[in-house]
Amino acid sequence: MTAISGQSWLLSLHLLAAFAIVGAITLSTIAFIAARRLDDARPARALSRVMALGSVAFGVGAAGTIVFGLWLTFTVTGYSITQAWIIAAIVLWVAIAALSGRATRAYWRSTRPLTDGVTGPGQTGDGGLAAYRSPLLLGFDVAAAAAAIAMLAVMIWKPGV
Repeated sequence: MTAISGQSWLLSLHLLAAFAIVGAITLSTIAFIAARRLDDARPARALSRVMALGSVAFGVGAAGTIVFGLWLTFTVTGYSITQAWIIAAIVLWVAIAALSGRATRAYWRSTRPLTDGVTGPGQTGDGGLAAYRSPLLLGFDVAAAAAAIAMLAVMIWKPGV
């Protein structure tokens, strides 16, 4: 049996973190689309708990991708922080973090009245279910998803190498 190298472990952890980001963005996009169809506060509250899980997954994935990615950059022979594809991946990572963070902040701000103490069917709290239908939420999330796809493409095909 062959031992797995340290670089293989780093790459595996980096890829696992990237999958966490993609999974969290996919979850939030589906949740934003599903939330637009809600007309009852109870499923909206349940959806908020799912979104909280997605937020945690995104945070772990974002931290893991940048930490393990930079670690790989400095330890793998032939990679340099000045290579165009690595710079592009970092810029896209920043864009994903900014767009997802903005979408998450807007989501929690707009749905807080709904999730604070609403229990009965048809009760919508002060902000109402209309907060779930904000095009701003979906727009930021779709932009983050597009940036994530672009980042994955850059990392897979490594243009300029």
